[in-house]
Amino acid sequence: MLEKFRLLKTKKIIAILNGDEVLGKIEDKQDFGTYSMELRLPYLSGRNICDVATEFGKYIDYDGRSRWEYMYELIEHGIQSKNIATIVAYFFSETNFTEHGREYNKLNNNRERTEYYNRVINEAILKINKLLSFSREELVLGKNSVYMKSVGNGVDLSMDSIDGMGQNYIKEISVKIDKNLESGDYDSVLTQSRTLLEEVFIYALEKRGVEANTHGNIRNLYKLVKQNYSMDQSKFEDVRVKEILSGLEKIIVAISEFRNNNGDAHGRGSKRNTIKEHHARLVANSAKSLGEFMISVINNRQWFSQ
Repeated sequence: MLEKFRLLKTKKIIAILNGDEVLGKIEDKQDFGTYSMELRLPYLSGRNICDVATEFGKYIDYDGRSRWEYMYELIEHGIQSKNIATIVAYFFSETNFTEHGREYNKLNNNRERTEYYNRVINEAILKINKLLSFSREELVLGKNSVYMKSVGNGVDLSMDSIDGMGQNYIKEISVKIDKNLESGDYDSVLTQSRTLLEEVFIYALEKRGVEANTHGNIRNLYKLVKQNYSMDQSKFEDVRVKEILSGLEKIIVAISEFRNNNGDAHGRGSKRNTIKEHHARLVANSAKSLGEFMISVINNRQWFSQ
């Protein structure tokens, strides 16, 4: 099983793990212009990689070699020491972001950092698994570890047993939403509700081999999902089906607008309104219900057969 981790020893995957690869951008339109931030794992210098290796019991001499060579050596050490899952998990950890994440540490507060962290992690896992697709293996991120598994080995996609690529984040975000509802942090509830839907939509597209290159535009993400899961309203004659699909789209648009006007995004202008508990709870429950529905759609490949 540990031998599968050698599949990570390619320059393209190493470029993701050591922060070279830009995975996308966050673009946020504000009154004074468009704010843009690159999505990437924290950039690790050669010396940083050697320091990480030392933390995991491997001394690597910093002798001017290429950074990917240090990474190869670190991964091989992890396989030999049977600690590779913990080592790889470090690159995705909040500790790595706190110690080395330049973009991450520029953000103003914990809410913005959490949103950025979740987006980067999801994009990194999706990109790595796309590169691994020909091997029929995929990298799955757990809470404090990672593992390699064969594609199609029956990962349970239900919300009560979320373990697959991208789905781990959905469960974690749901827990955070509940905690913030109870603590009265309703701004974070809005942001996390939107993030939950983004994670589900991105995962749905990845399962169909579609690149979700929409710069975080949730409406465009859902449009791609509709196209790939036979959910376009125009394809159905049954008025009831059309109304349900129309309702789903209205929920997505409303959650997007709630977050843009009230959530803890980068801009906080004078038009910002105060969110009340019952509104936050409605948004959260709507996002969870829609997320659960989409998981079912993904599991059944499409909603209705034609």
